[in-house]
Amino acid sequence: AAVANIKEFLNPKWLEKVELISNVHRERLHNLKSAIALADKRQCATIAAVELETAEPGYLNTLGQRIADELFKKNIFVRPLGNVVYLMPPYCITESELHYLWDQIERALQTAQI
Repeated sequence: AAVANIKEFLNPKWLEKVELISNVHRERLHNLKSAIALADKRQCATIAAVELETAEPGYLNTLGQRIADELFKKNIFVRPLGNVVYLMPPYCITESELHYLWDQIERALQTAQI
């Protein structure tokens, strides 16, 4: 992914890819099902974060890691920090791949023991 990202930066249209990722994040965060207990959902450009509602929030909470472990079984890498799960896809990702990631993340959130 690192080499593919460098190639994306060499493409004069790389900012369009940033915009695509940002738009998909915005759409998917907005449309997350209300059945999922979320404390917050946020985005900064191509980085999206979902903060899960828990009795004990913070960096020592293991819920995010449990969700990351489930996603890892499907070869999906997310960054858990306590009860927050971050998605930072590479710029070489396609729109359909990004929607697939979000579909899997949403399933993992729905089945998590929140």
